[in-house]
Amino acid sequence: MDQISTKRILITGGMGYIGSEIFKIIKEYSQECLVIDKLVDASSTLNHEMPVEKQVSGLFSKFQPKIRNNFQAGPQGKPENSIKFSTVKFVENTSKAFHNSKSNVQSLDLKDAAKTSRIISDFKPDVIIHCATHSALAYKDHLLNSFQEDFSATVNILNALESMPDCRLIYLSSSYVYSGLTADQNYDEFSPLAPQHNFGIAKSFFEQFILKINPNTVIFRLCSVFGSGQALHPNVILTFAKECLKNHSLTVWGRGERKLQYIYIKDVVNIILRSFSAHAKGGDGSVPLAKGEVGGDLAAGIYNLGGDDYISVRDTAKDIANFFSVKVNFLENKPEGETLPFLSNQKIKNSLKTLNYETHILNDFSVISPKFGLEISKNFQAEPLAKPENSIKFPSAKFGGNPAKEFRNSELKNDLFTPFSIALDEYLKSLNKGYPWQ
Repeated sequence: MDQISTKRILITGGMGYIGSEIFKIIKEYSQECLVIDKLVDASSTLNHEMPVEKQVSGLFSKFQPKIRNNFQAGPQGKPENSIKFSTVKFVENTSKAFHNSKSNVQSLDLKDAAKTSRIISDFKPDVIIHCATHSALAYKDHLLNSFQEDFSATVNILNALESMPDCRLIYLSSSYVYSGLTADQNYDEFSPLAPQHNFGIAKSFFEQFILKINPNTVIFRLCSVFGSGQALHPNVILTFAKECLKNHSLTVWGRGERKLQYIYIKDVVNIILRSFSAHAKGGDGSVPLAKGEVGGDLAAGIYNLGGDDYISVRDTAKDIANFFSVKVNFLENKPEGETLPFLSNQKIKNSLKTLNYETHILNDFSVISPKFGLEISKNFQAEPLAKPENSIKFPSAKFGGNPAKEFRNSELKNDLFTPFSIALDEYLKSLNKGYPWQ
C-alpha cells in the first residue's frame, strides 16, 4: 500500500502557493488529510454585494504589504508597465481544489493557541507540513509584525506537538538565510551564516528554534520556486512571462547580471513527499519507535533545496523573450536585485540516494493543470543529472481525469531536480496556452 495513504497529514497554509500544490497531490491518495488556512473563509463567504477586492484584502493581516493589483517587474516600475494580478482570482482559483475535495479543510488562524492545540490534538497527525509563514516581501517591509505573527503560530504548533514526539514536522525555510555571504563561492548546510535580509534573519532564527524544541523536524531551505499554481507574489519568471504576453516586450533593470538558483514546484512537492513516505524502522511500521527516536525516512535536520543551475537574469530574460518572440530591453541605469550565492544540493541528493527505496506515489498531474504533468515514477533515485534521451515525458490527459500517471519517468534515474531548461520550457508552454490569472 502506498505509504502516503497510511499517513495522517496536516498542511498549514494550505491555500498558499506551495501548500496548495502539495495538497493537490496528497488529496488523491490520503483520506486523512487536514488543510488549515486563515484564508479558507474567503472562498466561501465572499459577499457579491461588496467589492471583492475589499473583502479579500481584509483577510490579510493589517501589517502585510498592501494587496495590490500591480506587481512590477522592477523595484520601482512605472504603473503603466506593471503586470496585473488579481488577489480575488488567486483565492477563487485556489479554493476550487479544496471545495471539490473530500479532504477536511478548516479555517484557522494559527495565532489562536487554544484552537490550534485542539485541532492538532484531535486530528493526531503523523506529519505536519508547515507552509503558513509570511513572505520575503512581508518581512522586507514589516519585519517586527511579520516575525511576531510567525513566531506565535510556530510556538502554538510546537506546544501542540509536545505530546506527539513521533509526529514529523516539515518547515519551509529560505535561501535568504545565506544573504550577506559573498556570491563567488558555493555554500552548504554547514556554512556559517550571517544573514542581512530581514527574511533570512527570521528564517535562520526559526530553524534553530524549531530544531531545539522539536528534534523530529526536517527543514528545507528553498531557493526561488517557480511553476504551476497560484503564486500570490510572482517571481521573476512569471513576471517576465506576463510582461511578454501583456506588452509584447520584456524590460530588465540593469544588465541582468544578477544570478538566481531556481527550483521547480514539482520537484519541491516530490522531495517533501519523499521525506515522509516510509517509516524509519521496519519499512511497514511494524517496529515501533523507541523513546527519543524520530520517524520519517529523511533524517531530521536542514537541507538545501535548489536546482543544479545558476542562471543570470539576462539569460533567463533572453530565453523567455525568445520563447514569446519578443525583444528584451535592458535599462542599464536601473538597480538590480541582490544575488544570493549558489547553494549545494548534495546533502539532499546523498540522503535520498542512501535511502534508495521504491515508493508508490502515483498522481495524475493533469488534475493540477490540463496537459501539464510530469509522468511520475515508482522508483526515485538520486543520481547524476538525467540524459536528454531520458528527459521528461508530457502526457496529454484530459483535465480532471485520473489514470494514475506516474510522478516521474521510471527510466529517469536522477532526478531530484529537473534541469532548468526543461522545466522552463514546460512552464512557459503552459502559460502560453492559458493560465488562471488571465
